[in-house]
Amino acid sequence: MHQERNFLHLQGKPLNTVYTAANEEKFSDYVIENFNPDEHDDVYRVIDNLGQGLSSLDDADAMAESSLNKAQMSLYEKIRNDLTLPDLPKGKIYKVNLDVNINDLVDYDKSLNEQSSKIKKALKPFYEKYSVANSADFGTLLESVRSMRSIPEDEFSEQLVAQGIQGVKYKAAGSRGADRDVADVKMNYVIFDNRLISILKKYGIAAPVAVSSMAVKSSDQENET
Repeated sequence: MHQERNFLHLQGKPLNTVYTAANEEKFSDYVIENFNPDEHDDVYRVIDNLGQGLSSLDDADAMAESSLNKAQMSLYEKIRNDLTLPDLPKGKIYKVNLDVNINDLVDYDKSLNEQSSKIKKALKPFYEKYSVANSADFGTLLESVRSMRSIPEDEFSEQLVAQGIQGVKYKAAGSRGADRDVADVKMNYVIFDNRLISILKKYGIAAPVAVSSMAVKSSDQENET
């Protein structure tokens, strides 16, 4: 599913890049003026994480919670105060059916070693190609693909589909934590092939809509299987 994305802004500049080199050029003045030199690497890491197609501060908080260490989280709190969200086009909330086997999706919250045997077999060539340890998670693989800039993201998702990987699943922001009962956990889904998604109902509620095939983010879509 491909739609135009909207991005968080930092001092009026959109966070729509995933490459540190580009971020350094766009935000170098901001980083130099607001952070100590020994913090700069971590600051750019935070900005990179916030540039993954996120469309709300709630998404930004969820991304930070799941991917940043304690020191980076402290920096994130400072950066968050400077984040703004541009006006978004009005959209609708959709109830959809996913024609996929949920158990055959990559679990973003688990390492490669913890995936199903089918997913481990399908992902192994990619982890080996991009020199990612099999103890790493899917997010680390994505970062490696992006940093090498060897193929566009859409082409990478097509390669995953060709290996039988239909998408990614991950816990919703309110369902993270070891004390959550399995029955209460809510999941978000990113499906690589929009032909596997059918709209069952449109609700006339104005809401930001920003869906990407490769941006692992929160969604108001429901899964009916």
